[in-house]
Order: sequence, then structure tokens, then C-alpha cells
Amino acid sequence: MQASTRNYRLGLVAAAWLALLAGVWFWMYSGVPLPRWVGVVRLVRELALTAFMIGAAYGWGQLALRPWHTPPGERPEPLWAIGLGFGVLWLATFAVAALHLLGPAWPWLLLGGGWLALSTTPRPLPRSRIPDVSTWSAGEWFLVAVMALSLGYSLLAWALLPPLAWDEVSYHLPIPQIYIEAGGFVSIPTIVHSNWPAGMEMLDTLALLMGSEILPHLTVTSMVVLTAAGLARFAQQRFSRRTAWLAAAIYLAMPMVKYLSGVALIEGGLGFFGFLAIWSGYIWLETRSPRDLILAGLIGGLAASIKLTGAALPIAVGSMGFAWLLLRRPLRLRRSVAHVTVYGGLVLIVVAPWYIKSVVYTGNPVWPFLYGILGGQNWDTLGDQIHTTWLHRPNLPFTPWNYLGGLWQSIVHPDEFGGLSMGAATLVLAPISLLFWRRKAWLLSYLAAASTVVYTAWFFTTHQTRFLMGIVPVLALLASHALDQLLVIWPLWLGGMARVALVLYLAAGLPFLDTDQQVRIAEGWPYVSGHVERREFLSGRVMGYRAFAWANDHLPPDAKVLLAVWETRGYYLERASIWANPISQRVIKWEQFHDTETLAQFLGSLGVSHVFWNKPLEIADIPYEEHRNRLLEEMLAKYGQPLYSRDGFEVHELRLTY
Repeated sequence: MQASTRNYRLGLVAAAWLALLAGVWFWMYSGVPLPRWVGVVRLVRELALTAFMIGAAYGWGQLALRPWHTPPGERPEPLWAIGLGFGVLWLATFAVAALHLLGPAWPWLLLGGGWLALSTTPRPLPRSRIPDVSTWSAGEWFLVAVMALSLGYSLLAWALLPPLAWDEVSYHLPIPQIYIEAGGFVSIPTIVHSNWPAGMEMLDTLALLMGSEILPHLTVTSMVVLTAAGLARFAQQRFSRRTAWLAAAIYLAMPMVKYLSGVALIEGGLGFFGFLAIWSGYIWLETRSPRDLILAGLIGGLAASIKLTGAALPIAVGSMGFAWLLLRRPLRLRRSVAHVTVYGGLVLIVVAPWYIKSVVYTGNPVWPFLYGILGGQNWDTLGDQIHTTWLHRPNLPFTPWNYLGGLWQSIVHPDEFGGLSMGAATLVLAPISLLFWRRKAWLLSYLAAASTVVYTAWFFTTHQTRFLMGIVPVLALLASHALDQLLVIWPLWLGGMARVALVLYLAAGLPFLDTDQQVRIAEGWPYVSGHVERREFLSGRVMGYRAFAWANDHLPPDAKVLLAVWETRGYYLERASIWANPISQRVIKWEQFHDTETLAQFLGSLGVSHVFWNKPLEIADIPYEEHRNRLLEEMLAKYGQPLYSRDGFEVHELRLTY
């Protein structure tokens, strides 16, 4: 046996040597430029910062989990420690921002404290054993390659580049920027998202304070990788080794996951905390231990702290838990109610700071939602109507057929659901897992029912596929279990065909076969390798960035810029700015202005000194759109001094006369 293992390792060394030679040959004859030292140094720096943050999170989470330490073999999952640690990081940053004590030293103190906790905790969590690769099959090596290439695409096309995704440069990163400049929380009435739960944005705040705009990407990437590891861990424990491998590979190879794992959008974090919430909820219901109940409640609260709709995850876990406890024999109604009440109370305690913050700045804990009932500052009935209509734009009609087929339609017509897709394999196979219900009745019922609750909440809110990321890991797990069971019961020839189909399906989504992915990697490589600087790269990749660069070079430092009308990418503008679009703000109520003088004076009262207008960008069917454009055009003709005009982007100085 030892000789066999030794020969296997020698074979791996030989394969690695051949791969190295092939790589050198590729670099020499492919025409792809080799990395420069500036690119290598930048990469090492960003990876070191990522490791610094993850290690600190693990340290704080390990400290938080000390009450759960029991005799060896019964200790909690290390992934839970990392999840709780991220929660400690953003709750501590929330507290410091609320006290207006944000400063450059804060992230180093906070993360350094996590590493101190990691080094001084007397009872560390168990270390994972190094896997014995000699036992891996050819199929498992193929899945490893799929996962590695998928992550490689996420890194080279998105994560290691300056921010490119519209939402991350519109509010996920600009909101932390504003807090950093102010030293803490301030009201941002023109960005509606600023008053929603924002745990991930607190981690972005730490990253920006450390001078890194790539760390927010890599933080999300690490969460996606941890989610895949959690899937494999959970599946190994509750299903089978083959299910574990398939679940991790199918998840990381999803088109939607490959994109979301490389940008500073929050859905990658929602997938991580959503899966942890469902996992910890299952452990609580399995053991009915008070300690596991508390842990599930804390993690559920962190999932709800990602975004408003993240609350659907603990609601799903709590409702399934209540149903399960009621079905137990003997029936103990009072105890069941008490358990679920404690769970819900813990969730609310963890997420409450975000609702309180919203009340302080708007008067409404879920502003601007429920405006007709709870009211709220800087909002009105028309704004509520416009905002709700906008959120429902991608929605299917609320019919039973669309409810049953909504996920499948998101695969067939991804552009109508935000342009992202889970992949057909997941949705084809996940429902089949219920055919094997009798073998794992409670587990499959719990996973399917929790996913259904979250899906129902999604169906009746807004139909963007990425908003389902909280249950996407579970869907990948169910799909993998279904395929595993089919391979067991199918005849050998049919199982072989299924394996071939899976290989073709996964291979078709890899960069070396997908032209779009190849193009994105080729466009990003000059920056990653250090051959072009940030400004040159963004000028070639981002429509209108030259206008932002001109404004950064020529506008006075104290300028306050109105981003009009639908331009919202304040991250690229190194000046204070406010949004003009009527969907996400009701500070400037365009329809109530009927002359340019009144509008100009009102903008002046807001401190607006310049207008940045992306004229080609238009959104149809928004009330008063023609009136708004005409009013802005006339005001700039009368009070504006043109400073820049190129490719439809205009910059004007607002010169008011009183």
C-alpha cells in the first residue's frame, strides 16, 4: 500500500513538471505578455490582505464560539466560526461608524485583534486533515479542474480588476466611501440603498480604509469558496462523497456564481450566510439543543443583515422549525413556541441595528417600503409608486403557472431576469431529488421547504435571479444528490451517458471553450499582469470613464456634482455627488418644478455646483421623463457653463445669479 501511494505521488510530481513545461511553452508562443513586477507585487499584496481579513474573522469567530466548545468530536464547524467572525467585523465597524470614530487605524486594530484572539485562544478548533489525493478518481480530478478554472475566470475577469459592475460603483462602494469621508454614518437621502441592512458594505469599509478596492472583490470570492467547502462538508456528512464533489463543482461552475464571486455585489455573501443559516438551522432542529438554537439564531441574523430580502432566510428556517417541532411526538406546543420565539428574537437582535439606523435617518425601519403605513422622510406616494414599479419591472405576472415555472423561465430567458443564470442542470435535477424522499425524508423535506419559502418571497417581490443566491447552494446540493442517486439506480450504459453529459455540460462553461470568457480574461490580463495602470485600463473598459477622469482632474476639490439623470456611478468620481434619478431618491422632485430658476435655486441650496450628465443613458416609461429632461436642458442652457462634452457625456458648472 505504501509503495502504491509513493508511486502515485511520484506520478503527480511528474505531471506537475510536465504542466510547468507546457505553461512555459504557452507563455513563450501565445503572445500573452508575462506579468511585470508591479502586477506580481499588487497580487501578493491583495492576497495577503484577504488572508489577513479571513484570519481575523476566524479568530473573532473562534472566540465567539468558545461557549460551544465541548469534548473533542463534538466541536462546531470551523465555517461557522468564520461566519460569526465576519459578523463581529461588521457589527464592530457599525458601532464605530455610529460613534463617528472611523479612521485609517480602525481596520488594523480590529483585524489585528482577531489575529490576537486566534493566537491566544486556549482551545483551538480542530484543523482539517490534508486530503489524500491518492484516493481521488479521474472524475474527482476533473471536478477539481472545473472548480479551479471557474475560480480562475472569476479572478482574472473580475476580482483582480478595479470595480466594473454597475451596482458596485453606484452604491455598494460609494456608500462606504461617504461614511469614510464623514468619519461615520451620515444620511444619504438620494441613495435609497444606504438605509438597508449593509453588513457586506461594512466589510467594504474596512477594505477601502486599508487602501484596497480589490479586497472587496476577494472577500466575496473567499465567501463563495467557503460556501463550496461548506456544501462539500455538509454533503459528505449527510449524503455521500460523490454528492459532495458534485455539489461544490456545480455551484462554482454556475454562470451566475462565476460572475458574482468576482464583484463587490452582496449576493456572494448572501449565498454564504444563507447556506450557513439553513445548515445551522438543521443542526438546531436535529439536536434541539439550546446552544445550537442560539448559534442558528445568530447566523440567521447575520443572513438578514446582508440585505432586506435576506430576512427571508431566517423566516424560512424559523417557519420550517416551527412546523417540525409541532410534528414531533409528543406534541409540546408551549416548548415549540418558546424555541421559535427565541430563534426569532436572536435574529432580530442581530439585525436590529440596521433597522434602528434606518429609523434614525428616515423614520421608517424598512424605508422606503411600507411608506403608506410607516411613512418616511424624503419620500412620497409618487416615489413609492415609481420605486415599486421599477422593482417589479422584470417580474412575471403573478399566476400559478409562472410561480411553478418561474425558475425555468429564468434559465430560458436570463436577460429578462437580470442577465444571470443558475444553469439548466441545477433546475432540471433539483426537483428529482424529491423522488428519493423516503431515504432522507426529514433532511430533503427541510431543504426543499426552506428553499420554497425563500423562492415564494422572491416571486412576490422582484424577479432578478441573483436575489435567489441565498438558496442557490441548497439547489446545487439537491441537484447533486439527485444525480448521485440516479447514477446508482440507472443501468451501467445509462449512467455512463449521464456522466458524459455532465462532463460536456461542465466543460462547455469553462473559459477555454467559452469565447465571451476568453475575451474578458484577455481584456483584464493587461491590468492583472501590471502592463497598464488603473486609469488606462478603466478608460478602455468603462463607457464614459474619460469624462469621470476629466472631472477628477479639473473640477475644484470642494465641488458637489449632480449625477444626471440616470448616471449613478459615483465611485468613479472623486468629488461629492448626489443622484438625480427619480427611482432611488425623492429629494429632488422634478415634476414639482415648472421653471428653471426655481430648480436652479433649489439645486444651489443642496450645494450642487456642477452637473455631470450621461445623456445617452435613458430609462423608458418613468413618469415625467420628458418634463425632467426638458427642465434640465433649459436650466443648463440658462445657468450652466459647459466644461466638457464627449461621447454624450457633458459636464457643466452651475452658475447661479440671485
